Amino acid sequence: MTALINENQTIRDEDGYIFNLMAAPGYPELIPNMIELNNDRANTAFIIGDTPMTLSTNIVDITNWSNDTNGDGLATNDPYLGVYFPSGLSTDLNGNDVAVPASHAVLRGYAYNDQVSYPWFAPAGLTRGVVTNCANFGYVNGEGEFMPVALTQGQRDTLYANKVNPLVNFPGQGLVVWGQKTLSPIASALDRVNVARLVAYLRTQFDPLARPFVFEPN
Repeated sequence: MTALINENQTIRDEDGYIFNLMAAPGYPELIPNMIELNNDRANTAFIIGDTPMTLSTNIVDITNWSNDTNGDGLATNDPYLGVYFPSGLSTDLNGNDVAVPASHAVLRGYAYNDQVSYPWFAPAGLTRGVVTNCANFGYVNGEGEFMPVALTQGQRDTLYANKVNPLVNFPGQGLVVWGQKTLSPIASALDRVNVARLVAYLRTQFDPLARPFVFEPN
């Protein structure tokens, strides 16, 4: 997958291929490669990034990963990237329970958001952020077992302070995407997913809209 992202010039053709989302479910280590690809395509897409499926809800572990404290965490910032935590529990085609990365739930949420509203609406909350393709949220422990978790307010605050969007299980309201922070390195309007997606969308529209005016008198 690394070679496909880094060396494939076809998917860097802005005119031949139009897409507005990027993800590599289950491979958070490919986030820098997707950022480079998006940069090559003039930032016309938004990247949905995963946290490791084995990352627990321990606040120290979350902070260390998000700050790349130990050299094996999130080592990049970009306003066209959103990262989500934790992973989910879903089923395969045979009905067996399987652990899935966070992007499994979030990709579907983005698609639903764009179906019922527009890319510049926040793909989060009880209106457009309800998760319907997972049965629970949690992480995979050292024995390979899925451990369900319900993030506390303190854990959600820590995640948001570290620019990681929480996936939460509200009693009586279900599973919900509860954040839309980007990894913008500075405080600006681009530190929100809906604004970053709006800018990416406009980039895809300006070129064809302006093309008929090229070579015309002004």
